[in-house]
Amino acid sequence: MTFCRIAAALLLVFAAANAGAEESRIVSLVPSFTETLFAIGAGADVVGVSTYCAYPPEAAKLPRAGGLFDPSIEAIVVLKPTLVLMSGYAADAAKRIETLGIRTIALRHDTLEEILASFRAIGEATGRAAEGEALAAQIESEIEAARKASADRPKTRTLLVVGRDVSVPTLREVYAAGPTGYLNELLEAAGGTNVLTESATSYPVLTAESILALRPDLVLEIADDQHAKQIESGEAYAPWKTVPGLNLVDEGRVKILTGNYLNIPGPRIELTLRDFAKALHPEAEPPAE
Repeated sequence: MTFCRIAAALLLVFAAANAGAEESRIVSLVPSFTETLFAIGAGADVVGVSTYCAYPPEAAKLPRAGGLFDPSIEAIVVLKPTLVLMSGYAADAAKRIETLGIRTIALRHDTLEEILASFRAIGEATGRAAEGEALAAQIESEIEAARKASADRPKTRTLLVVGRDVSVPTLREVYAAGPTGYLNELLEAAGGTNVLTESATSYPVLTAESILALRPDLVLEIADDQHAKQIESGEAYAPWKTVPGLNLVDEGRVKILTGNYLNIPGPRIELTLRDFAKALHPEAEPPAE
């Protein structure tokens, strides 16, 4: 059966199921948008999430409706949503869902400006404009406070690693944050300077040789779940010792950060910002809660 026929059939099911319905039912296909919904008080309206949504704990218990770019149309229709939130990079999927008569909003969140805008847009879309604005203002305040706190401190040349092949004992397929994007902006606000000043991609892949050539003063590595046991045993630091001339580990200049919020461009970026600031300037007093 063609998609058009499937869409037509599902549209009839959706329309019948929602006849006279007024309640808000939201499906969020982006982890950061899910977190935003709960942060602004719309968590009770969320009826489905993506495969990757794991926070807050209440969201992790909700029905799954597919991935960010390959949502399950059937699963979404069964959930009878009045609103679907999607990634701005999933335009084709968004159009498919919209053909079913379901209100769909696609947003991007690559930069701090876009993240703050997403808080406001989600607030507007859910009837919680004031809450969305308050969340954006809070995060803006945190960022500005961090900038002021780091203004007079030395700017540490930092390599910000967001992933690498941890199945081998050497540095391989090292993904770093480039000079654009919200992670770079948080690094700068916290008092660091990205050693990657130019890059054709947001997250370039580096070799051991290219890392050595960059000569970072500090490596901040965002760990994933695969790192857990390696961090406990100390194995996670071993690959950084395999590059001749790069003596960062022995000097305490490789810091591995853990936390399921570190790669999520949502309300918890304030935690990421604080982690960066503490790693860059451990001698400084932490900002007030």
